[in-house]
Amino acid sequence: MCDLATAITVIGGIVSIAGQISEGKARDREAAFNAQVARNNQIIADRAAVDARLRGEAAAARQGEKTRQFKARQRTALAAGGVVVDEFSALDLITDTSAIGREEESIIRRNAEREALGFTTRGLNFASSTELADLRGQAARREAGFGAFGTLLTTAGTVSRRFRV
Repeated sequence: MCDLATAITVIGGIVSIAGQISEGKARDREAAFNAQVARNNQIIADRAAVDARLRGEAAAARQGEKTRQFKARQRTALAAGGVVVDEFSALDLITDTSAIGREEESIIRRNAEREALGFTTRGLNFASSTELADLRGQAARREAGFGAFGTLLTTAGTVSRRFRV
């Protein structure tokens, strides 16, 4: 039969082990939650990147249409003034308008790609956060196991000293 002090030591060790394991599980669940949030944020960032590219293409297409309409108005105005539109200065004007329109479309596409790249980078950062959270969860489980095992050994050592006397 054991004395009260030994029983309290054993019970204290058991409670400590249970607490360490419980804390490890809680930290693991927290890490899993954070990893899932990061995965969700990565999905959202990836979708935002796709959306930015699509919006850029749509805006560039609208700009192209505006340029074509403007060129048509230029040609109409020049022709109405009796100017031959496919020669000399009139042709240069329309050619320049086309070049400016293409440049504006290119700027729109580049800006959309920069925006998309920002979202892609955020997505990669979220992917890294996911991996880090997963690693933290694994570390929490290991740490809890080692802590519980250490407490078990300490408790066993304390109890065994009581019986050696």
